[in-house]
Order: sequence, then structure tokens, then C-alpha cells
Amino acid sequence: MNDMKRLREEPVVPKVSWIFYLCFLFSGSAGLVYEILWERYLSLFLGNSGLAQMIVLATFMGGMALGSHLFGRVADRQTNPVKLYAFLELAAGLYAALFPILIVHARTVFLWAATAFPFESVAMTGLKLTTCVGTILLPSILMGGTLPAMTRWLVRQADDTGLMVARLYFVNSAGAVIGCLLSAFVLIPWLGLDASLLVGGLAGVGAGLVAWIFSAHLPLLMPAGPASSVLETQPATIGSGPGALRALLGIAAVSGAVSMFYEVAWIRMLVLVVGSSSYAFALMLATFILGLSLGGFALSFRRWRDYAAVLAVCELGVGITVLASIGFYVRLPFWFNQIASQLVRDSETFGTFQVVVFLLCAGVMLVPTILQGATFPAAVHLFARGSRHTGTAVGTVLAFNTVGVLAGSILATTVGLPVLGLKSTLEIGVVLNGCLAILVVWIWSTPGLRTRRLAATAALLMVAGGWYLARLGNWNVAVMNAGAYRWRHRIASFDYFVKMAESSPILFHRDGTAGSVMVRSRGHGPSAERLLVINGKVDASSQQDIPTQKMLGLLPILQARDPKRVLVVGVGSGATIGTVLACPQVESVDALDISPDVVTASRFFGDVNREYWKDPRVRIVCEDAKTFLQVGRIPYDVIISEPSNPWMSGIPNVFSTEFFMACRQRLAPDGLMVQWVQTYEMDNLCFFTILDTFSGIFPCYTIWNPLRTDTLIIGSVLPVHPDFTRMQDRLSSPAMVDECRMMGVQSLFPILLTQVANYAEVPARVPWIGLRHSDAFPILERMAAEGFYTGVTVDGVRWLDQRPLSSRAGRLWITDYIRGQVPSTAEWQNAYRYVVQNDSIWPGLRAVAAREWYRLDASNDEARLAFILETGMDPDASSSTAKLQSPLTPAGYQVAVERCRLRFAQYVRERHCLQLPDSTGLARELRVLLDASQTNEQARLHYWLGCLLADTGQYADAAEQLATSLDLVTKVGEPVPYFADLAESLSDCWIRTGRPGAAHDLVEELVRQGKGGLRSRIILTKVNNAGFKGD
Repeated sequence: MNDMKRLREEPVVPKVSWIFYLCFLFSGSAGLVYEILWERYLSLFLGNSGLAQMIVLATFMGGMALGSHLFGRVADRQTNPVKLYAFLELAAGLYAALFPILIVHARTVFLWAATAFPFESVAMTGLKLTTCVGTILLPSILMGGTLPAMTRWLVRQADDTGLMVARLYFVNSAGAVIGCLLSAFVLIPWLGLDASLLVGGLAGVGAGLVAWIFSAHLPLLMPAGPASSVLETQPATIGSGPGALRALLGIAAVSGAVSMFYEVAWIRMLVLVVGSSSYAFALMLATFILGLSLGGFALSFRRWRDYAAVLAVCELGVGITVLASIGFYVRLPFWFNQIASQLVRDSETFGTFQVVVFLLCAGVMLVPTILQGATFPAAVHLFARGSRHTGTAVGTVLAFNTVGVLAGSILATTVGLPVLGLKSTLEIGVVLNGCLAILVVWIWSTPGLRTRRLAATAALLMVAGGWYLARLGNWNVAVMNAGAYRWRHRIASFDYFVKMAESSPILFHRDGTAGSVMVRSRGHGPSAERLLVINGKVDASSQQDIPTQKMLGLLPILQARDPKRVLVVGVGSGATIGTVLACPQVESVDALDISPDVVTASRFFGDVNREYWKDPRVRIVCEDAKTFLQVGRIPYDVIISEPSNPWMSGIPNVFSTEFFMACRQRLAPDGLMVQWVQTYEMDNLCFFTILDTFSGIFPCYTIWNPLRTDTLIIGSVLPVHPDFTRMQDRLSSPAMVDECRMMGVQSLFPILLTQVANYAEVPARVPWIGLRHSDAFPILERMAAEGFYTGVTVDGVRWLDQRPLSSRAGRLWITDYIRGQVPSTAEWQNAYRYVVQNDSIWPGLRAVAAREWYRLDASNDEARLAFILETGMDPDASSSTAKLQSPLTPAGYQVAVERCRLRFAQYVRERHCLQLPDSTGLARELRVLLDASQTNEQARLHYWLGCLLADTGQYADAAEQLATSLDLVTKVGEPVPYFADLAESLSDCWIRTGRPGAAHDLVEELVRQGKGGLRSRIILTKVNNAGFKGD
């Protein structure tokens, strides 16, 4: 009875409407959080390939379309559609909260079933689609029904449809913007995937609960009753017939497809302008959705008399604004450089940089997306005007629009960019916008206005097209792919920028599903260097990067006991694969890359990759690395991972604990895992996080430095001991000799000289800094993005470098190698030339090689010149020093201290793992100075003497001197530049003299007090990894 009293045909909108708008705002935020995180979860085993991403998107958008269609009809039959909305939100939110549990079982089933199908097969694609359908289709259907349900309750009269849909579209899209930004910048970095999805689920559940509570107090609506066809529910007006309405649904679908043409093309273009970090992608997506939201906002203030005119003007406006802006896109990299180069590149301005990226994205996308955002409410109003079946009408238009979005995304990714190119994809979108505008004018204009409106529309299109053809010029692919976002300095002028970009001829270019791939030539003729450029960044080359690319394959092949089966993750130029194939023991190589275009581009590097695609031992697989590793069962003797920089979106996935564990599970018991880690555009925290993550799975590892800015980590589960005889035998084959020639090495000696640290004989037990990157908690994403922005280079690798230490302190393989084979003059000459060409993270390596070369061949003028250039000394000058006069005057004392400083610095330069200079005279002079009772310099005198004693194995006396120095430094209270070295040397001496507790307590106290920064934490790890703990 009470319900009947509340039942009304056209009840007055209650004043609580703002509550439901707020619920819809939270609904939009939660929905975007769901979408982002579901895609992340599924990518962990379905992969990050373009096909896998399309499958996830197809399932999500298909579910949204189906849900809007089904629940739109259900909403029309409800007396309280808000309860339906509340139910949908509650169900979707609860599903999201439980998703981390469900996905574990889905992954298990997928991996079990995937073993029966070959990669890149139709069956594997079908299995991925089935997995997506089974995991996210249901919640997607539920989410698709929320807009029709809420619209059904808010629309009170026919003229309100466009107004209310515009408001809801604005509110929901604004929530989606918030959800997108929160996910990227707050939730995932600080909470991880599981907790972030729980927060999103709670937001959805909260919106559903609030709506459910307030729905109990709402007046009921009169059910609209079933309609055999929504096309038959409109009164007879212009453009209201079934044919016109079918055309309108087609327009909604095509309009959605065109919007995705633009989004896909814009994102690909902006990646070339601002970089491809996950934050950049989030800002691009947020900007696109913001424009759609503002389009709804623009129509939410008033009832428009002619929504057909609104639709036509917006479609025409989208096309014209995009067409007018295409000619300026080529200048975007230059403009971005002009702005970004003004920032001080430190962590304090990282947020400001993101604002700059957002403003650039807004400048490209905002105006056309605002116009695009207004088309959906206008189309809904035209379709639903005069109809009591509001939910059905809204759901039907939304379903067709969503299907169009899905189709447009697939077409733009698989056909538009790869076949037509970025520019042509945008141009097709413009043409379709013009056709849609003409079609709307033709159908929904009165006979008297139709001719004039068509003429005006055609005239505008002709003028815009003529201006475009006259002003555009050529679409400069070289400029767009120049990678200006990595340039820290300000480019002088646009003309200079164009000249620089065009100085390298383009040999190959393709905008593929996984990125823009290009091969460029630096120089002309047979000796010209070829560069592999991916999304504007050089990832491989035929000359400069050869030492790293070749060492990636050479080092594990030399160390492995029996390297029959090898997996290479990341084809790049193919140089690493070529080196692996040069080993006669290798029987099969699986070459894995996510991008088919990179595989194609590698054919331009045949002279350095041995044309690997022709070798019957090679199998090329275009699949995501994680999917391949988890599905396959064949064990490998060597796995080589050579990804790009971790600041690029998706790349952190191959630096995670789960990835390394998948590699470990596919390795033979004594297999080797090789990881390339760049040290440029990365800070110390990022590097040690990667090292901790890697060593947590492979506790026995060595670190190598083939190039100054590159490090290679080679790990194993079991301890690794070098077999130099086996290494030399493998290097002696003709193919290996040829590979070494390309690297610039002639023997094993210069190769071993690139080893930085050896932790392969005793498993690591304590992490360096205690941070590990995982799929569930991807902390590396923000670290890497900030490191890329600041442009810093890792200097923490030097803290681990054992080459500058004496042979007593270091454990490098080369110290064992020279015991059995003394390096020849030719080997030192080769080592010097290699280091000069490729540099090293240890600056003193060049001087060491030059000094030893000259010592063995003093009559060689080239050796003499190298000695002079690297040491700054004349080899013929007298090396004698004046004796100390006693007693010392204050001035004489200062002179003596300064002379000792220079001699100690020279001693450190000459000391290395292969040689310990004579320090007897310097030690004697230091003792004389200490006995002089001059206290103002005693701290560093004790430090110098302690270092000399430690190098000669006198650890007890060294500990006494170093402890005295530390006490003096502590009393003064002023920082000294050698403080971290002092603490590390003292702790090492205490360990060697049986006082590990004192060593641990010393460094732990330094860490507690914040002295020494990250370096102190690294020293503490060294102490703990030696197996000692505090008392």
C-alpha cells in the first residue's frame, strides 16, 4: 500500500540527487582502478604483448557493452532503478576485492592448459581470450549497467535525457580521471597491486552501500513496460524513424572507433615526445578521459534545442581541430625540450616535470576530446527523445559506442599504425569525422536547412583540408623519433634540431603494436654505424654497444659447464645471439622478443649477429618473456636477459622477483642467469634494488663492466668456480676469435679484467639495502622514472668494485688467473686499448693498464705515451723523495704531510688486484710524522698508515691505527671525505682479527646515526654477508 502511494509517473527529483552524483564519481574512480589493475594482473601470465593487451581490452569493453545493453532493459522495468545501480556497484566492488584470490587459480589453470598449445598459435590466443572472459567479463558486464540504471532514475521528462546523461557522463569520467591518477601516482607505488585493488573495491562497495541506503527513501517510478524494439518508442519527428535510429547507432559506433584512432595515435606520438614511463602513460590516459569529461560538462548546464546540430558541430569540430594540429605535431619534441630543459633535474622538481608532461598532453588532446565528449550525450538524447524506455535507450547507445571503441582500438593497433602509419591513422579519423558530420546534417535537418547546412559543412571541410595540404609539409619521421626527451641540454633552434635528426639516414621504420621501431645509419658507407631505435631511444648499435652486446653472450658461454641450450630474452640487434651461436657446444637457441618489428629490424645488423635467423639452431618466438618462461618446460643451461632501461613502461616486469624465479625454474641445476643492468639514467637506490632482487633468487653472482655505463650480473643457484683452461679452449675456435675481434679483445686476460665483483663462491645471505621489486609491489617503477628524470649515473657500483683493492682484499678471478699465466706485453697493450675505447666505472683502470704495459715494454714509444697521458708523470723523472728533517718546524711538518698525501694518492692509483706497490718508505715517513706529536693532522695520518698496513696483511696493527683515526674524527665532529672508506677498512680489519661483533656494531651505529648515507648500509651488508652478527 505504501509502495503504491510512492508510485509516480513523473515524480519530482528529490534534493538528494547530489548524493547519487557523488556515488557515481566514486563509481568512475573505482572502475578505472579496476581496469588498470585487472590488466596488470592478467599481464603477469598472459603477457604484455600487443595481442595480449588487445585481448584484455576486448574482454573488458565487450563486457561493458553487453552490460549496458542488458541492464538498460532491466532498468526500465524497475520501480527503483537506484537499487539496481547499488546492486551492480556492490557486486563489482566485492568481485574486485576478491580478484587477487581468483586470479591465482586462473593463472594455475591457464599455465596448465597452455602447455598443450604452441606459442603464437590460434589455440593459444583462444586460451588467453577464454582466461580473460572467465576472470573479468562478469564484473565488466556489471559495470556496464551502472550508467543506464542511474540515468533511468534521474531522467524525469523527455527533454532531460541529454542534460542528465551529460551530467552523469561528466561525473563518471571525472571520477575515472581521479582513479587513473591515484592508481599511477599513489596506490600502486605505495600500496602495491593487492591493496590498491582492495581500495578500489571498497570505493565501489561504499558507493553501492550509500546508494542502497538512500534508495529506500526514494519515490518509486512507474515501470516503462517491455518494448519489442526501442526503435519503435519515439514519436514521429524528423530523424525518428527506425532507419534514422539505426543510422544513429552506427554513428555512435563509428564515433567511438574514431576516438580510439586518435587515442592510440596520440599516445604513440606522445611517447616519442615525452618518453614511455608508466607515469607518462597514466597522464596521457587521464588527459584523454578529462577531455571527454569536460565535453559532458559543457552540455550539462542547459537543455539544447537542437541536439542534432550539437552532434554535427562536435563531430565536425573534432575533425577540424585534429587536422589543424597535425602540422604542429612535428614541433612537439622541440617545444617539450625547451620547457623541460629549464627545470633543475632533481627529485624536488620531479612532480613539476609531470605537470609539464600533463600540460603538453592537454595541449594535444584536450580541445578535440572535449568536443568528442559532447557527442555521446547528444547521441543519447536523439535516440531517446520522447521515449519512456530511457534505460534501454541509454544502454543501447552506450553498447554500440563501446563496441565502436573496441573495434577502433583493434583496428588502430593492428592496421592503422603498422600498415598506414601514425599520420595516416589520424587523417582517416579526420575523414570519418567529416563523414559523420555530413550524415548527421543530412538525416536530422529540416528540408529548408539541410542544403545550407550541408553546404556550410562541406565548405568548412574543404577550407580545412586545403589549409592542411598547403601548410603541412612532410611528416618528419626522423624528427619525431629523435628521442629529444632524453636530451638534458636546451636545443638551440628548431632548424638545428631538424638538421641533427636528419643527419642519420633512416634504413627501416615501422609503428608496430609494441612500439615505434627504427634503424638509422650514423655516417655513410660500409663503415657506418647502425642504430636500433625503439620509441626514440637507441637500444642497440653495430659499434658503440658491441662490447656489452657481445659480452652478454660470451661471458656465460665461457663460464657454463656445458652450454647446450640457451635462451636470449630480447633480440635487439641480434649481436648477443650471434656470439652465442659462435660456440660449437651450443645446440639450440630460443630468441625471444615481444616485438616482431624488432626481429625484422635486427636483419640490418647481419654483420654483427651472424645472420642468426638462418641458423637452424635458432627458434624465434614473439611472446612476452614471463608467459614463455611460465608455460615452457624445457630447461636451459644459460638464460640471457637484455631488456631496455627499467624506466620504460613494462620493462620493470623483467626485473621482478617473479621473473627471476621463473628464470630459475627454467634453468638447469648448474645453469647461469645473465642480467644486463644499465647504470645511466638510474640512481643508486634503483641499482641496489635490482641487485637485491636478483641476488635473492641467484645468491651466487659476479658483476662485470664491459662498458662504462653498463653492468652485467651473472648469477647461479650453486657456487661457481672458474675453469680457465676450458675458457681458453672455447675462445680458441675460429668463430669465437672472430667474435673477440669485433669486441676488440685478443685473449682471456682483458675479458677477466672487466670483472667488478665476485660473490659467486659463497652465496649471499644478507641483502644490500633490503628492497626487492616484485609484481605485487612494483617499487622499481617510481625509482626508475625519477632516475631517468634526474639523469644521474649509478656510482654505487664503485663501492662494490674489487679491482682497486689489493689482492688480499679482492676475490676476483683475474688474481687466480695470473698465478698460472703472467700477462704478456701484448695482453696489457690489448687491455689498455680496450679500456680506452670503452672506458670503465673504475677511473684508474686506464692508468693501471698503461703503467703495466710501459713496465714490460719501456722502449715502446706508444707505451711511453700511454704512461704519460694516463699518469701525468714523466717515466724518466727521478722518483726519489727528500728525507724528513728533524726536528720538524711547523712549516716543514705541513710540507711533509702534503708530500705524504701526494705519495699516498699515487699509491692508491697504482694499487690494484694484480699488484701491490712498495709502501715501506711511505709507512716509515708516516710513523715519523705521528711521533712528532703534531695533532692537527693525526686523523688522516693514522688512516693512511692503517690502509698501508692492511694491504700488507698486518691487520691487528692496521686496526689500531684506523680505530685511532676514527676516534679522532669522531671527537672533532666535522665530516671528512674519507669517512666511509675509513669505516669499511676498520670493519674489515676487525673481521680478519676475530672481532666481527665490533665490526657489526660499528657500522650499525653509523647507519643508525645516518652517517655515510647509503654507503654505510652497503658496508653493513658486506659485514653481515661475511657471516657475522653483533654481540
